[in-house]
Amino acid sequence: MEGEVLPFHQVELKVGGEGDDDRIFFIWPTTIVHKLTGESPLYRLRAEDLIHDNFEIVVLLEGKLKFVCA
Repeated sequence: MEGEVLPFHQVELKVGGEGDDDRIFFIWPTTIVHKLTGESPLYRLRAEDLIHDNFEIVVLLEGKLKFVCA
């Protein structure tokens, strides 16, 4: 609605591939993992919280393209 104020809180999640390496090599399909450790902002969430709370996880991918002319 016009003038509605939406609360905003942003937290960065540490993610990696299926191993312990923090680099991800994109081959289809790819699994991206976030380990739920004590430092994770999701650590204290319960199943009920996931159902009733209003939040979203936004995924941003950034990379470089390298063109080789032969």
